Amino acid sequence: AYAIIRALMKTFTIARADCKKQPALKLALSIAHEFLLFIQKVIEIQQKNVSAVSLAVWERAMEEIITTFGPVKARLGNISKGIAKRIEKQGNKAKVRLIRFVDIIVSDE
Repeated sequence: AYAIIRALMKTFTIARADCKKQPALKLALSIAHEFLLFIQKVIEIQQKNVSAVSLAVWERAMEEIITTFGPVKARLGNISKGIAKRIEKQGNKAKVRLIRFVDIIVSDE
């Protein structure tokens, strides 16, 4: 897990340094980097605290996180399904717009 987190953090850092003219993308990459730091610290703390009581607290905390963010995941899934249906209805014109939008978001310029 640490290797994946470190690789992602380096990737976000490099991408953040390269997007000088896109403040929104730079902010999103900074937020993602901070989130990875948070996850890394949570994993470190969890590995240090492996008693029965701390494991029960950890499980309860994870359940609370899942109940909090579970509806968000479901909502994003519904939104993506709606976008896919609209793309099917509108045809190639919508596909081109979506590709342009994604290119703008992930561009390296």
